[in-house]
Amino acid sequence: PLLCSPQVVDAITSAQTPESLEAVLEFLDFKDASTSALQERFLYACGFASHPSEMLLKSLTATFKGDIANEEIRETLVIVMGALIRKLCDREGCKLPAVVEAKRLILSRLEKAKKDDNVRMYLLALKNALLPEAIPQLLKYAESGEGPISNLAATALQRYDPSFLTKEVRK
Repeated sequence: PLLCSPQVVDAITSAQTPESLEAVLEFLDFKDASTSALQERFLYACGFASHPSEMLLKSLTATFKGDIANEEIRETLVIVMGALIRKLCDREGCKLPAVVEAKRLILSRLEKAKKDDNVRMYLLALKNALLPEAIPQLLKYAESGEGPISNLAATALQRYDPSFLTKEVRK
């Protein structure tokens, strides 16, 4: 069908209407690895959305909580969620229910993460989100001295305005 075209996925995603979002999510079955290339294209288009909606973040959060066949898509999804959190917060949307839920999800999953790949994935999402409340966890990982993970947490911290790094946070 026509919808299989990457350009159509781009157009539908950039339309940013509730109907287009619903249609593309219905088509892109994240339980099916065979559409990974289109799923990735959709997620990048979401990440570059100029005015993402709360509904978009809510939909991506629901997708993340579900079954995702491809681990790389799962990682891309949570990283894009981080970018959307930042964009919505930049527009005074930090207290929106979908933003609060997505922030809580990423922070709590990072806390529970055992595998380095999962820790890395959530750190990348936090690097995009730039949440002041993530600083203590980022500091913990930056100070852990565990090579790439420590390095990633440190580079995430470098993206913050120095005013966020208060004496209380450093303790």
